Amino acid sequence: MKKFKFIFLMLLIIFTLNSPLLCQSEEQGLIRDIRFSAGAEFEYLKRTVVWDAVTEDTSALKSLLFTFLPEIDINNRFYIRGIIGYTSSDFGAATFRELPISVEMDVGSIGGMLIGGEPEIFMFETGDFEIGAKGQYVYYSGSEKSWPVPGLNVEGSVTGKPNWNRLQAGLTVTYVGMRNLLPYIFVAYDNLWGKYDIVQTIQSLTGTQQREISSRGKFNATIGSIFELSERARLTGEVNILPHSDGIDLGFMAGVWFTF
Repeated sequence: MKKFKFIFLMLLIIFTLNSPLLCQSEEQGLIRDIRFSAGAEFEYLKRTVVWDAVTEDTSALKSLLFTFLPEIDINNRFYIRGIIGYTSSDFGAATFRELPISVEMDVGSIGGMLIGGEPEIFMFETGDFEIGAKGQYVYYSGSEKSWPVPGLNVEGSVTGKPNWNRLQAGLTVTYVGMRNLLPYIFVAYDNLWGKYDIVQTIQSLTGTQQREISSRGKFNATIGSIFELSERARLTGEVNILPHSDGIDLGFMAGVWFTF
């Protein structure tokens, strides 16, 4: 799985660098400007997830993401961003029954590392609008934590370790008719999946169970804006709308960026 994630990120980068528009620019000697930027973002993520593909067994995954994003900007049209940071995720209540003693895990947030990548391409303009495409893949690996098994006369513990993946791919439409404010919409396929591993130990008894999660909805409509404070500094903000059969999940993001 880790090899697959690494290969996926490399393919995204190779695709961006070898896109027809970029290759044409290289042949014509049009790579005029390469700039380096870095951003810091805060994101609140809420997704309704299904456990083990059982539609009636759902919970709300709530995550806080604190990320650092180094960026390469080619001609102000081609972007490659790395993503690294810290994430705190609350998976809600889930019952694990394939253990010596069934337990319901509702233990609040679990911290962990986040890593990923994001290519973005602005393809063409029509009037005051700019059309582009963007993809993102991130992987959260939660810390391993242990809790006592309640209600026992002997010593017992449960150890849990969760993770999740998120893949986004879609189109952006940006309004460029204002000087320092660039509002945009992002419409994308947006999938989240992962697993929660549990190990239970009660004296000489040991049991394990793995439960898988997948997001209820796969569509993301984002409304965002970029506010350029100067040539080297900008603020970003987004509101994410994720509809699904049980309702709508909402999230938001705020960030600050600097160009070197």
